Amino acid sequence: MSDLNFSQLLAEQNQAYQDAKEFNDWMPDDGEYVIAITACDTGVSMKDEIPMLWWKHTAEIVAGEDVESVLGKVFTSGFFTSKGFGQAKSQTKVLNGGDTPETVEALNEVLSASVGIVVKVEIKTTVSKKNGREYTNCYYREVLDTQDAPEEGANAEPPQEQTPPQDIDG
Repeated sequence: MSDLNFSQLLAEQNQAYQDAKEFNDWMPDDGEYVIAITACDTGVSMKDEIPMLWWKHTAEIVAGEDVESVLGKVFTSGFFTSKGFGQAKSQTKVLNGGDTPETVEALNEVLSASVGIVVKVEIKTTVSKKNGREYTNCYYREVLDTQDAPEEGANAEPPQEQTPPQDIDG
């Protein structure tokens, strides 16, 4: 390819480069964590010349046992595709209060609406029986109710009205 062709293609690909999301392949160590889902990206990719839907959840670690060194770290908590809906259905069932979405449109609604949800998760590394490689996955275990939780530093009960002391000696 000539330098001119390379330069032309380079200029043509600039917008695609600008639009591309960076991949974060860091995963926390195996264990239980509490995460907040911070983003749900969607798209279409081609796999063997067949279009494939995908959803990607990004999350931030907000709590867990011995997690001081990873608090606030961001990672991909879920990558779901139409090539393997089983994992998407299992994870979405947790996000949907125990009910499996009945259609792919409903699955899309639940995944897209999950931004801001706080979830207890399990990070688990397993070895593939197919190729012997290790894979680390994030399994959603329970959605945590944060609606009634007091804000950090706030009192759990409203303050009692203070009555000034009375002088009993007159």
